[in-house]
Amino acid sequence: MSLSFLVLLTTGLVIAAYMSGIVRARASAGGNLAALHSRPTYYGAYVALISGLAALAVLTAWLIGENIVIQNAIRAALPEAVRSGPPAQVDLVLGQVINTAKSGSSFGAEPYVTELADKYNVMHSASRIWMTVAVLVVALAGALVGYLQIKPEARARNRVEAVIKVILIICSSVAVLTTVGIVISMLFESLRFFSMVPAQDFFFGLVWDPRFSSASGGETGQFGLIPVLWGTLFVTLLAMLV
Repeated sequence: MSLSFLVLLTTGLVIAAYMSGIVRARASAGGNLAALHSRPTYYGAYVALISGLAALAVLTAWLIGENIVIQNAIRAALPEAVRSGPPAQVDLVLGQVINTAKSGSSFGAEPYVTELADKYNVMHSASRIWMTVAVLVVALAGALVGYLQIKPEARARNRVEAVIKVILIICSSVAVLTTVGIVISMLFESLRFFSMVPAQDFFFGLVWDPRFSSASGGETGQFGLIPVLWGTLFVTLLAMLV
């Protein structure tokens, strides 16, 4: 089963869990919705959250562990002559095996690469089957747990809002940490750049001719900012005129 179909099927289960939570909440109140602590939609959302988050946790953990386990198994099955070589060479052969497995083409590949590519496909297919079973079972189990907890006095609204608050905090934290990571990366790369190119040559240079010394006979490039800045302003001015 493909990953997209599994996500679609799990989404359908979560929606069914949501509807079943609403139905059970109405039934538990005996038709008197005023007896419920929260609106029926909160009970449905509570069941859906337990089902969806449990399935998402299993799916994420499985996808992360799948690559690690399969690649380690393929790495251990490599010929001794390859495994005893440099780590970069081992990674290169491992990448060749994975590419052969995904492309289905073994033209020009060593026999052991083709054999390991077939093993990779078998392990990957088996992993996806068990992943599908695990995700669906966990989604159903989570829905059942949430369904059985529905009672008129259950504080579904408080629980749902608490979970949503945690999700929003995690999302905002990821956005902030990503921004901080980008800034730190640019800072260190800028410091590395200016350790090789003087700041005055960069800010006041009139020639932009970047090149790598290893690919240009040992000659270093010129990194003048003014031509690049003028080109950007000139194109922007023309775009504004148009």
